[in-house]
Amino acid sequence: MSESAKEPIKIYLDDQDEPFQVAEPPLRFYFSTIHLADGEHTLRVEASNGLAPPTVRKIPFQVRNGVAVTVSGLEPNQTIGGQVELIINAYAGNTEVDFEPRQAETPQPIPTWAWVLLLAVGAWTLFYVINPRLASRVAAAVSAQAPAGGGERIYVDTCARCHGEDGRGQRDADDPQTLRVAELRNTKNLAVAENPFRLLSRVITGVPSTQMPAWGPLLSNDEIVDVVNHVRTAWGHDASKIRLRFRHPPKDIEVLECHLAEAMRRKDPVQMAAWGWPEGLRPTLFRIGDDKGGTVGRDAVTERWSRYFRNLCNGEVTDFQLREVRYDFEPETVQQEGSYVIAMGRIYQESRTDDGEMVSDKGRFIRVYQKRRGLWGLALDFADIPFEIGCPVDPQTGEVLPPAAEAPDGDAPAPAPGPGPAPSTDLGYAEVQALLEGLGKSAKTAPHGNFWQKDYTTFVDFVFEHETEAGMRSVRLLVPWHSAESNLVRAMRGEDLIACVGSQQVDMPVRRMPVGVPPLSDADTDRLAAWIDAGCPEVAGQPSTLPDRPPSELLCPQGGSEGPGAGAGPGGRVVHPGCATLAPDAQGGTVPGGARPPGGNDSGFPPPGGDGGGFPPPGGSGDGGFPPPGGDGSGFPPPDGGGSPAPDSPGGFPPPR
Repeated sequence: MSESAKEPIKIYLDDQDEPFQVAEPPLRFYFSTIHLADGEHTLRVEASNGLAPPTVRKIPFQVRNGVAVTVSGLEPNQTIGGQVELIINAYAGNTEVDFEPRQAETPQPIPTWAWVLLLAVGAWTLFYVINPRLASRVAAAVSAQAPAGGGERIYVDTCARCHGEDGRGQRDADDPQTLRVAELRNTKNLAVAENPFRLLSRVITGVPSTQMPAWGPLLSNDEIVDVVNHVRTAWGHDASKIRLRFRHPPKDIEVLECHLAEAMRRKDPVQMAAWGWPEGLRPTLFRIGDDKGGTVGRDAVTERWSRYFRNLCNGEVTDFQLREVRYDFEPETVQQEGSYVIAMGRIYQESRTDDGEMVSDKGRFIRVYQKRRGLWGLALDFADIPFEIGCPVDPQTGEVLPPAAEAPDGDAPAPAPGPGPAPSTDLGYAEVQALLEGLGKSAKTAPHGNFWQKDYTTFVDFVFEHETEAGMRSVRLLVPWHSAESNLVRAMRGEDLIACVGSQQVDMPVRRMPVGVPPLSDADTDRLAAWIDAGCPEVAGQPSTLPDRPPSELLCPQGGSEGPGAGAGPGGRVVHPGCATLAPDAQGGTVPGGARPPGGNDSGFPPPGGDGGGFPPPGGSGDGGFPPPGGDGSGFPPPDGGGSPAPDSPGGFPPPR
């Protein structure tokens, strides 16, 4: 397939020669019809890949913003004389097909039966007023039938138009068995699931390639929680509610947030994977959606996953702030295998692209921490704006490396063959690629509508025919050291690479999987983990040619710290100054509170190397426990200037530079 540059979409109205909107796809905007005359119009969309003639799609539509007028007493072309009684009325416009009213809403002579009914109602009212006991009972009944509050109001205003006031969704007119809009009533894996995280993710980030939009930018945290709680308690549902309160999380979660924030700032995907789950626990494999959010899973796995990454490997994150963090801790209302902590908050980041342009963005995020077997781990993490992470980094300096396609010739020689571990896997590059591509065969049962119910061949054809080169980059697997022990394999969009042990990058194109396709089975995950632990051999049954690097040389070599206050912890591990109290003990044991940081155990992940950056631990004077970034060489402005907003600044975020 030939490569082509992404061409902008042009949108025209009626017979206009100039487009009223020009932008690169995908494009999302609000189309106002207020200035259009009522009647028929046509929306014309032109798109091109730069190689073939433009594709033109015309969409006729009707505009109806005006009012409807009815006249009673005078028919068209009627002959009249003398005095004629006319009744004229006007109705506010709407978008129903049958818009013109059939009868004017004008008072007519009151019939006898209406007078009788009026007298009866009056008599009942007098009895009601002089009977307090009856009045109290009626008032209680009316109160019980009153709207439940904000959650129901938000659902009616924003959700009911698609999901229905009864939560039954919409079905295809030709095939009633096919859902066009998801059903919310009695859905055990969504509305009444044991935890609300999947429903939260859909409300905040939407569902790619469906009609479900992202409500995160439009609703506040409290409104999101209210509408989720309404869905989980409406129509006879009896699911647990979410409570948002300002409170400090358990100490072990402060440990995780400290290291995760540092890994994000350094764009360090390996450390992100390392701190994403405690050693020895096994979450399901997940992948990143084609757009914001997306969740996958299988019945045997209770957790659903959603992440949204964007790679700007040639850019630089100049500011990254977590603000207004709210925690909810409900250990008594969750699954037996663990407790959950939900963190919801606002996020702000500012980046400089490779051409020097400053880009700022703000939004909200949600994180879910789960405690299993006494250890806390990050179970869910997504935002309605992207985190600038996922770029390859230099293991010695932590600096972002250029994309592999742009690396100068000779700068990245192939790894020298080494002895490698003994072959203990039946997989090689070809088998792994086939294994991952085989996931697409289950797309027919994916839960995201008709688009994903196409077979895998059709899906691949669709992707490669309609997406540009930048959008067709393959999956990168991020595989931690000793992955069989942690059994953590993470897929993300990036270059056509698989990052294997020791941060070695191996060329291996892997096609993306559609959102909603269940992940690998337990047996295949074990096979993949065994292949990783064998050093990612190129040929099944053969030793790996990648060098077998010890964990201590993975990312944080001894003495490799540069930031002030950083130093080597017990066992020679480099400890970030903001996390100095979190160092593993000399035996590689636990940190205070029972958390087991990667690197202090057999997982092989040392704490992130200190370079003076990142966030100090929560608990300071900042919003939600996050103190403002200090001038410690992290690249963040000090609290008294240059981008750290005052508490009363609009939205709590500094303006774009």
